Amino acid sequence: MIIETIALLAVISFLLYKWAMTKANYFIDRNVKYDNYIPLFGSFKDLLLRRKSFIDLIVDLHKKFEGEQIVGIFDNNNPAFMIRDPEIIKKITVKEFDHFTNHRSFLDPENGGLFGLSLFTMKNQKWKDMRSTLSPAFTGSKMRLMFDLIREVSEQGIKFLKNHKDIKTGVEIDIKPFFTRFTNDVIASTAFGIKIDSLADEKNEFYQMGKTVTNFTSIQNFKFFFFFNFKYLAKVFKMRLFDQKYDDYFIQLVTDAMKYRKEKQIVRNDLINILMDAKGVSVTENGPKPLREWTDEDLVAQCFLFFFAGFETVSTAMSFAAHELMANPDIQKRLIREIEEVKETLNGKPLSYEALNGMKYLDAVVNETLRKWPGAPAIDRVCNEDYVVEDVDKKKVVIKKNEVVFIPVAGIHYDPEFYPNPTVFDPDRFFENTNDINEFNYMPFGVGPRKCIANRFALMETKVILFNLLSDFSFRKGEKSVVPMVLDPNGFQIKAKHGCFVKLVQNNTPEHDKWMNL
Repeated sequence: MIIETIALLAVISFLLYKWAMTKANYFIDRNVKYDNYIPLFGSFKDLLLRRKSFIDLIVDLHKKFEGEQIVGIFDNNNPAFMIRDPEIIKKITVKEFDHFTNHRSFLDPENGGLFGLSLFTMKNQKWKDMRSTLSPAFTGSKMRLMFDLIREVSEQGIKFLKNHKDIKTGVEIDIKPFFTRFTNDVIASTAFGIKIDSLADEKNEFYQMGKTVTNFTSIQNFKFFFFFNFKYLAKVFKMRLFDQKYDDYFIQLVTDAMKYRKEKQIVRNDLINILMDAKGVSVTENGPKPLREWTDEDLVAQCFLFFFAGFETVSTAMSFAAHELMANPDIQKRLIREIEEVKETLNGKPLSYEALNGMKYLDAVVNETLRKWPGAPAIDRVCNEDYVVEDVDKKKVVIKKNEVVFIPVAGIHYDPEFYPNPTVFDPDRFFENTNDINEFNYMPFGVGPRKCIANRFALMETKVILFNLLSDFSFRKGEKSVVPMVLDPNGFQIKAKHGCFVKLVQNNTPEHDKWMNL
């Protein structure tokens, strides 16, 4: 029996070794330099062992192959081509988009629930149809209409802060939870058509659902890792990324809203109305003709994606912007002066959509925040037909059908070839010297036709809340503020390890005027 057990272990060890060597030798004859393969971990060992944040890992991986245009890496257990050159990125994501239409497939409705039905995971013609269906929700005219809803939620948040018992002497807070509640209420209003005040009512069900879904625990991170590497086993064991109760909650919420609006003939400028038109149940007589027959789950999934992406990612960008303004007081003062100039032109009227869009320095501050702290440090595409890539040295690389290309967004954002002194927060990169910046070396929302459909919405809500906050407060360094920022290495989400603590000090005081003139 002992001999048989030893023999079985030997066979298993041999098979595992052969399997590992197959991965390790994947790029030998592919005409590219490649990273070392570590079984299961691949090139992401330091991320999975919690030694580096996702941003730091991508930046270091990009630096490792300086001078190369395309290299081989291992995304956990999966071989992939990492594209370091913006011109090749342009070819793959725009010029040859038909060869690289989809993201990797690791979730479907069986294990991903609503997320598995969302625009992000859709493929080919179905993705194109849903993209066309949703596009009207994010046009300039719709942005203008949703602007007032966002401004109302923002003013609600500022009022809450003004009523803080210690605000007159300055109060230090972790500003991330404030922004999370703000984005929650914005999404509730603009996507789901419901009014919520999550600052006053901290335990409302909508906020608690969002907090649970977007707060990735160790178990949730493990699930992502398992789906990426063993998606067939995940199906066998019927694993789900999110509990069914969360899907049920959002399905009930959206379908009830649609039914109520249909019965009461209510029209509202939000995402649900767009989806009602798509399903052919518009409350108006001349709603657009549906591109295809969408199920209730198809449509609810898009609301869920909007919620999932906007709840955490946008609030993180806001908190990192506040951190950088706190850490760079000269930049903050310059932005406050621009805000004061705009308020003078408004003559006491509320902030307008046109006035916000005319603020060049605010735009530069937000853009620089997203350069330094991109919410998606890397993005991917899958090749759907063999494709030959030729780099600047005329070296040809064949990317085969079903192979993955990997775009290191954070690596390019931190590349001194495109951004001198990349670790320095410098909004002037986007204020004056923008000739060398384009969508292929600046990709905080992705690139090409699969770029985030709601990017203009995210930018608008970020600018609105920063405008209103800095109209009444300045961000100062507090006892718990950590400068420079230290990222949490736990998981794929981008977050501050020690929180984003800032001290809020009221404007329009002698102390504020003195600080502004320092």
